[in-house]
Amino acid sequence: TLNLSGLTPGYSIEQKFSIVNNNSNTIKYNIEWSDIVSTWNTSDTGAPTHPEEFVYSITCSNGETTGEKQMPTSSKDKEILKDLELKTNKSNDCTIKVTFKSTGYDQSYNFYKSFKGTYKFVIKE
Repeated sequence: TLNLSGLTPGYSIEQKFSIVNNNSNTIKYNIEWSDIVSTWNTSDTGAPTHPEEFVYSITCSNGETTGEKQMPTSSKDKEILKDLELKTNKSNDCTIKVTFKSTGYDQSYNFYKSFKGTYKFVIKE
């Protein structure tokens, strides 16, 4: 779970997570967001917001990567990576990096924004 608020331009955080298949069969799975509560697409003053400045990327040991993507602002933006496979007795170690990109200009319109959400593995049948 990520629970981020009060970020300033240039802020970055990394978290590591893993999935291990101790099953006797290959598993298929997705990585998805859930329980998202974000203020990155809203403004109290009517000023434009720039949610594209709040991004993430994921890199996994099995070679999967997202590239840079905008952080989701609602639960409808849940897909991170899909249709992944993990063979028996293997693991997939991943790192998520979340960044508030610095543009070099005044970004006070995005001060006091918050994000809460969970990234999770969803095993498919």
